[in-house]
Amino acid sequence: MSDRKKEKELEEWEKRYRLDHPVYNLNHSGHSFYFGAVSAFLGALMIVPFQMNTVVVTRFAFFCFAIGYAVDWFSKKEWWKEREKFLKFQDL
Repeated sequence: MSDRKKEKELEEWEKRYRLDHPVYNLNHSGHSFYFGAVSAFLGALMIVPFQMNTVVVTRFAFFCFAIGYAVDWFSKKEWWKEREKFLKFQDL
């Protein structure tokens, strides 16, 4: 199989994967840190009207950051596993 055809199939697979997995699609080109930072900002922004204690808001922001970072990291890890599996089957 030619290299050009393999590249085309890999691009098609990546497009399908992004459509099938919306969590990965949110931040496919950025670093997990950015997704965590956005999660922390939005989470803290949502809790501020209900809780004016800065310690609680800061802790909640760190919690949201950790959750956002972990979710993004895990989705990218799964993408790499699926990509390697796809490439392995293409070489057979």
